[in-house]
Amino acid sequence: MQILNATYGISKLRRTLGGVDDEKGYRWDVTASSTLASGKFFPSAVSNLSLGFLVPYIRNTSFWIRNSIGESLGNKESGLSYFYFGGFRNNYVDWQPSDQYREALAFPGAEIDEIQAYNYVKTMAELNLMPIHISNVGTTWLYPTFIKSSLFATHLMTNFYNKSDISHYFNLGAQIDIQLVLFSYLKTTWSVGYARKFETSEKGSNQFMLSLKLLGD
Repeated sequence: MQILNATYGISKLRRTLGGVDDEKGYRWDVTASSTLASGKFFPSAVSNLSLGFLVPYIRNTSFWIRNSIGESLGNKESGLSYFYFGGFRNNYVDWQPSDQYREALAFPGAEIDEIQAYNYVKTMAELNLMPIHISNVGTTWLYPTFIKSSLFATHLMTNFYNKSDISHYFNLGAQIDIQLVLFSYLKTTWSVGYARKFETSEKGSNQFMLSLKLLGD
């Protein structure tokens, strides 16, 4: 099996004094992918757009709308033609950004790859609260620098071309990130998250997440 990806993107992101994350601006990228397996191609395309702005009168607090649209063009009989959603997408020990719940295929509240879609539209509303900066706490080999909190809600619509196949999924969740510096130089991010998934005519499900990011910026 071979996979080819091509991505084009533009962005203009800003953060104010005291911010620990991007607080306003936009980011848009388009990705075309194709998987070659057993002599057959399974192409797909995904567009991701994020728009954010500062919340008035609350310092370092931002609100974001994150949209993702995906379309598969492969044979529907093959599992390689589908997108699979679920989970916060953090590993227990990770090197990637702690906010993996923002990724296109993440869907906290559902198990990893639980939700299958040939095409989809996904919209997330995210509120990043003012970070708490910490000073004069700890020792030279272990001290915290900030605590960041985020709230989010998502709507995912799958298989929208056929009314009989359309499914709607919703979630509500939160994540808290704490940055700790070890041995004066090694920055680590400890993350804890919770989300609940809702589905039409189905029982909801809960999900907890705990992750440690090493080698962070």
